[in-house]
Amino acid sequence: MVTGASCTGKSTLIDMLVLETNIIRVPGYTTRERRGPERNGYDFFYLKSSAVFMEMFRNGRFIDPNFSVTMYADNFYGSPSEWVNMPNADVAILFSPTSTITASYIKRVLEDKILWVHLVADERVRKERLIRRGTPAQFVDVRLLCGDSNQEIRVADLNINTGNVVLTEIVITILNLIQEK
Repeated sequence: MVTGASCTGKSTLIDMLVLETNIIRVPGYTTRERRGPERNGYDFFYLKSSAVFMEMFRNGRFIDPNFSVTMYADNFYGSPSEWVNMPNADVAILFSPTSTITASYIKRVLEDKILWVHLVADERVRKERLIRRGTPAQFVDVRLLCGDSNQEIRVADLNINTGNVVLTEIVITILNLIQEK
């Protein structure tokens, strides 16, 4: 499980882990539009409306502990309930809940069956990455403040600052930790 604020390197790290291993990425759900090369069913399941998301939430399709943690930057993000059952199937999976509150709940439920990696990067690095990603200038500062990216991380197995580390080194560290488990 990988968490972190916008532009800390989550998607890049996840893509590298999927490429280098037999780990399967299991996407969450969102109401936001796809960005650039993102793929439906890989990066996220992109829902057509907030109404569909809210209905799924009411029907228990997500494990997020409350509706408030599903909102980020004016869009909804949901963590599928299946995530807590899939590690029991002896299949290596990789997922990224938007909320560290949800991540800490998943960690408490799955305990040692899961490795939680939380990524951080300082504001300057994230701002540069947001601009490179194409975030309009008027939204950059707002995006830096959105979310709960540093709540509950004391429960994470690994906290990594991606601003000063090469991601391939992080991949090696994670793979070594997985082998130890």
